[in-house]
Amino acid sequence: MQVWDFDIVWRAASALRFLARHARDRTGASGVASTVVSLSADSAWHEAIRMLRPNVPHALHDARVAILTAGSLGTASRLHGAEPQSYAMGRSDFLPDDLADGGWELAMATERLVSSLFLAYNAVGVEQISREGVLQLAAWSSAQESARRWATGTGTPTYTSDSARL
Repeated sequence: MQVWDFDIVWRAASALRFLARHARDRTGASGVASTVVSLSADSAWHEAIRMLRPNVPHALHDARVAILTAGSLGTASRLHGAEPQSYAMGRSDFLPDDLADGGWELAMATERLVSSLFLAYNAVGVEQISREGVLQLAAWSSAQESARRWATGTGTPTYTSDSARL
């Protein structure tokens, strides 16, 4: 099974923003939120299933997820990291109030969370977002226009190969 890196980044950012808005607007929660993201080739590999059914064989088949990246140079797709995994998890902490409006704070939190996930693949960093929360538009591949709208709508800084960091 293959999945694009930008798709993981986009979904993580969307989930974090939803979680932050829910915490702020619906529950009135504040303080540090601890998050976990997982990528599983088969639901039987998920740690919750393994805890509930410790004696059941976990691998229904030898499914693995490979993360692909187009790269910021627009080259052909390539494997992001060392090798495909059956199950990987990343963790990060954030302040929901900082992420609810979707700006550079959300971009930074997304980078931290997804980078933690990608480490399981021996992949360092997220090409789509810098550690400072700057969107690297060239690395978003087919989601580049969506990333541009995100940046424009929230004032999130961007970087393209033909411009300086904003």
